[in-house]
Amino acid sequence: MRKKRHKPTQIPGLLRQIERDIAKGKTIAQACRAARVTARTFYRWRRELDRVRLDHATRLRKLEKENVKLKELAAKLLSRNRF
Repeated sequence: MRKKRHKPTQIPGLLRQIERDIAKGKTIAQACRAARVTARTFYRWRRELDRVRLDHATRLRKLEKENVKLKELAAKLLSRNRF
């Protein structure tokens, strides 16, 4: 089994670097070669990161809805305790 070259904390930075190089006019192959990553790995990382972002966004929406419910419940409890 091959040793992993990049740590999970390094992946977002490498993706940003590759995307900056692409925006500057390099091809995907050239940008990946500069970052010492294959194009296939770049596409895989990008897909996984998009999935993680989607999961975080979904979780954030759930937490926001729960927060609204908890605030309403707290307001009701406070109004009961005042009288």
